[in-house]
Amino acid sequence: MFLIKLPAYKDILQIENELMLVFDSKIQEAIFLSEDYLDFTKEKTSFTYTDGNDLYKKSGAVVSRKIAN
Repeated sequence: MFLIKLPAYKDILQIENELMLVFDSKIQEAIFLSEDYLDFTKEKTSFTYTDGNDLYKKSGAVVSRKIAN
C-alpha cells in the first residue's frame, strides 16, 4: 500500500496547515506500515491547477506517471 498526498495550490495548503499543522506526524503509523509515502505537496509549484485543488489534465498526467514509477 502506498500513501499519496496530492499537490494543491499554496492557498489551499495554507488552509490545510492552519487546520492540521502536524498532519504527517498524525499519520506516522500509517506511513510506517505502507510501502511508501509520496508527498507531492513539496512539488506544488511544478503543477497547474484549475481551481486551487484540481490539477489541469497535463499536470494530472505528470502526477500519475510519478505515482506509477
